[in-house]
Amino acid sequence: MVLKILQSMCLAAVCVMSLSYGMGNRSIPSVDKSAVPNETKNTPSPDQSPQVSVSPTFNKPSKLFQGGVFSFSPVVKKVAPSVVNIYSERVQVVQNSPFAMDPMMQLFMGKGFNFDSLFAMPREIIQRSLGSGVIIGKEGTVLTNVHVIQDATKIKVILQDGRAYDAKVAVKDDKIDLAVLQIQDPKVELVPIEIGDPEVMEVGDMVVAIGNPFGVGTTVTTGIVSAVSRFGGFIQTDASINVGNSGGALVNMEGQLIGINNFIISKSGASAGIGFAIPINMAKPAVAQLNNGGGDVQRGWSGLLVQTVTPQIAQTFNMDIPLGVVVNAAHSLRSAKDVQVGDLILELNGKPLLDKETFYYRLAGLPVGETVSLKLRRKDKELTTQFPLIKPVEVPSKQRTTLKGNHVFDGVVVSNLSPALEAELNLEGMREGVIVLGAVVQNAALRLFQQYDIIHMINAYTIMNVNDLLRVLSSEKITSIKLIRNGKTVEIK
Repeated sequence: MVLKILQSMCLAAVCVMSLSYGMGNRSIPSVDKSAVPNETKNTPSPDQSPQVSVSPTFNKPSKLFQGGVFSFSPVVKKVAPSVVNIYSERVQVVQNSPFAMDPMMQLFMGKGFNFDSLFAMPREIIQRSLGSGVIIGKEGTVLTNVHVIQDATKIKVILQDGRAYDAKVAVKDDKIDLAVLQIQDPKVELVPIEIGDPEVMEVGDMVVAIGNPFGVGTTVTTGIVSAVSRFGGFIQTDASINVGNSGGALVNMEGQLIGINNFIISKSGASAGIGFAIPINMAKPAVAQLNNGGGDVQRGWSGLLVQTVTPQIAQTFNMDIPLGVVVNAAHSLRSAKDVQVGDLILELNGKPLLDKETFYYRLAGLPVGETVSLKLRRKDKELTTQFPLIKPVEVPSKQRTTLKGNHVFDGVVVSNLSPALEAELNLEGMREGVIVLGAVVQNAALRLFQQYDIIHMINAYTIMNVNDLLRVLSSEKITSIKLIRNGKTVEIK
């Protein structure tokens, strides 16, 4: 009798859980259809170019409860055919001496002798890497991370059913580490993933990460959204993301793509429950560039440096609750008619701004020439202005320095920080220093640095400009490097 009562109670609890999960009271924010092309078409037809359009997640009875058993299987079955493994090869030229490991030569020349300085010979080695990708176009369009295919001479895409195809890089967006690949087979027909809307996701929502960690094959992990708008818009999750997961899918409970898995924070190098994904909305410029012939992505730039409204700033505007962002600086290319220093920006395209991260995130998905609507408060007046996004300011070639020498910075391209770079890269307060812009050669050092790293210190010397950097590199043996990456200090020893 007691057993029957307990069984009845368990079944009742499962039913309640099922109803509350599928029919929750949380209201879902509406999607701005004016900003989303082809809203009703989540996958491109055979005669259409791929589009990144979003589908809101509606409250409906959950498919995850089957026969009273909770399972992620329905989500995985829907998504898995659209997640691929990516293998790439790159040729690296290294300079080393054939005598370096010869014990007789070491005895003759003395312990610690630098053989590479006199007898170095160029040698090519092939480096192989693995990662993941997500199919967004029926004709073979795949999203992944730039670092998965960086400088690759050969790229292979492996489908879930074992089919393998050669692919080429069609579009690169280095600023957010996103790449678009195109499979080189005109007859291929694939299953594109359904695109979701990351803006309706809330902290605590359940998510599924799918990828190819450590090359073991397709692996599914689950977790929740831990935070939104991290580091300029990234989705933070505790779903396990490991080496090889980069470029894989982060999906919601409807099996819709909300993000591309990108990186983790971990002392050990393995997942510690702090992973980050690029919101799929930020892929729109990359896909648009594909439809325009490919190449590098040019995102629209505001030319503004803004600050989150603090309680103290809110008092100066007679605000009860601190909301919005304040304009601290405006590039000379911006007209004073649009936005002025000291303006308070309350809304962007009709949506409230909570902080500067929200401001930059919403702009990140828009191309050059796009016009956005800004609701401002200037002194005691509120006004709305149409604000066109402009082309980002390029660093002139004469201000770029390519570092050369027998050190880890060999081939790295750097520049002094400037107000223009500060505003473009949202580096609030970083008015002095040296920034990494890229590299002209592929070497082991590029695994240490990322584009837009700020070189802060070498050994015990603070680096204020390129001259400081050159002086230290010419006179010091490097024992430690401190970088500022995404607002965090990274130390390399």
